[in-house]
Amino acid sequence: YALRGGMEELPRRLAQHLTRTAIELNARLVRIGREASGGYALTVRRGGELSVEQADVVVLAVPHGALHAIECAGDELRRHFAAHVAAYDRPGHYLRVSLLFERVFWRTALPGAWFMLDAFGGCCVYDESARHPHESGGVLGWLMAGADALMLCNADDGTLAELAVASLPGGLAAIARQSLRECRVHRWAGAVSARPGRPTLAGAEGPLDRSGRGGLFVVGDYLFDATLNGVLRSATNVAELIAASLTSDGLLPPGAGA
Repeated sequence: YALRGGMEELPRRLAQHLTRTAIELNARLVRIGREASGGYALTVRRGGELSVEQADVVVLAVPHGALHAIECAGDELRRHFAAHVAAYDRPGHYLRVSLLFERVFWRTALPGAWFMLDAFGGCCVYDESARHPHESGGVLGWLMAGADALMLCNADDGTLAELAVASLPGGLAAIARQSLRECRVHRWAGAVSARPGRPTLAGAEGPLDRSGRGGLFVVGDYLFDATLNGVLRSATNVAELIAASLTSDGLLPPGAGA
């Protein structure tokens, strides 16, 4: 199934249901440091202004590539943070080119919801119209990966649209040029993990802060298998670690969970 309105609707709907939680958009964490009295000092950028806030427990649920943009204060915390980033620094590159056509001209030659091409080092093309049927028009989406995707990320949308159309077999390319109406490109250079998880730890990452307080955690699909299931498993592990810590400190009754 697909989300009506796109994937961005998922966090928006979650925000609507989490009525007891303060949710802030367009605020970026730029620096994190450990406080001498316990907890963490978080430097947050909102527009052109910086502010410092305190937190007892911090969970960084961001893509691996975004961790590079967070500065750590203190040699010990910086060393542990850098070791975590380096352990999973295996970037994968993807490029998605979606083209809207005024008619579905490919179905007789290329039936099914997807097909493979030899172009771009091997490329999967999805018939998005099979999932989102419409009385007029149709959409094909080219998903490119690896070195070819990285090389093409700097190309403009028009160039990528022409390359995608030209990759269609037989006489479909000429028909596609006449029927093409719109192009959308999504570039994910180094944004996902090429080899998620680690054989030794199987993604069972503990606290990043090993000072004895252990209130800094990470959540990410790259810790497991680069899927939504991996995100959920990672989040569950962190929630259980936090609940266990709160229980041992007497802040939660035994068996309360998280």
